[in-house]
This record gives sequence, C-alpha cells and structure tokens, in this order.
Amino acid sequence: MNEMTIFLLRNGIQEHTLFILLAVPIAATIILFARDIIGIQSFNLYTTVIAVLAFASTGLFLGITITILILIFDYIVRYFIKDLKLHYASKVAIVISIVALSIILSLYISHSAFNLNTHISVYSMLILLLLADSLSFTKINKGNSKGNTVYLETIILALVTFIVIDNSITHMLLLKYPYISVLAILIDIYIGKFSALRLREFYRFRNISKE
Repeated sequence: MNEMTIFLLRNGIQEHTLFILLAVPIAATIILFARDIIGIQSFNLYTTVIAVLAFASTGLFLGITITILILIFDYIVRYFIKDLKLHYASKVAIVISIVALSIILSLYISHSAFNLNTHISVYSMLILLLLADSLSFTKINKGNSKGNTVYLETIILALVTFIVIDNSITHMLLLKYPYISVLAILIDIYIGKFSALRLREFYRFRNISKE
C-alpha cells in the first residue's frame, strides 16, 4: 500500500471508509463526464453520487429492486391522488411514505423468495427515499414523462458508476495510489471548461449538420 494509506489506516481510519471517501471523487468525475460530455440526463450530481453509495451499501440486486419499486409505487400513488387538491409538500409526503412501505415489501420479497441477506442501513434507506423526493420534484416541474426519463437515466448512470468503482481492481488502485482522487479533481476542472456540444446533441442535431 501507499505510505499515506498506511499512515491513515494506522491512525484510526478504517479501510472501507477510506476506500469509499477516495472513490467519491472518482464517482463524481464519471457522473460529471456523462452529464457534461455525453449529455446523460440525471438528477443533480450530488443525488446521483449518493445513489451510487446506496448501491454500494445495499448490493446490486436489492438496490435495483428498490429503485424499480420506487418508480412503480410513485406511479400508482400519483394515479390515485392526482385529483386531490393537495399542496406539493403533502403529495411528496404521501409518495415518500408509500415508498418507505414498498422498501419493507422489497426486503421481505428478497428474503423470502430469493433467500438474500436483506440487511440495509437506515442511511441507505434515506438515500433511496431522496431519490423518490427528486422524482416527485422533477415530475411536478417537468412532467411525468420527463421525470421518468431523468429517473431511469439517473439509475442507469449510478449503476454504471457503481460497477466501475465497486470491484477489487479499483479498490486496490485507490488504496495503492490515493492521488488518483486528486487527478479526478483536475479532470473536473477540465470538464468544467468544456463548451462544445455534448455527444448526445451531436446525434440529436445530426440531420441539421448534414444540411
């Protein structure tokens, strides 16, 4: 391991905690690149990063199950309360409450049907509930179709980022070369100065460019 890594581990920082903190800049850079260079639509960068951390805590299968249930229950709840004259905050509170109950259902199904370890920390649950809140906010401001699209692209982006960082090679590299996280910040600066069309926009306007 790197001398700095050994020093930190000997002074009270657990290896898993150190890895997660070193992985956050990498995850942020991947998401930033996908948003600003490729043109992926997602919730704000902070929400997407913590979604990655939620997947790291829950595991891939359980994380996907819960996020799909969030989308399904959000649609069902909105269908039944769409004609009720309620304030925005009241509707969000109802959606989040139902989603919380759906997480209980997903834990039960995962354990009874697939015999999986369904231990999930309260922090991971709160993160997944934050996704439900972001979904509600996006749907109210941009419509149901747009909200669903942004939600799905957020989940796909979070999954891809999770797969990149949650493996033995990345774990070894970050602990051996922690300065990679600093390099990620330099890449962020470069991306922040990017002003050309995103790759998705090149594809979208390809017919115009041919003319």
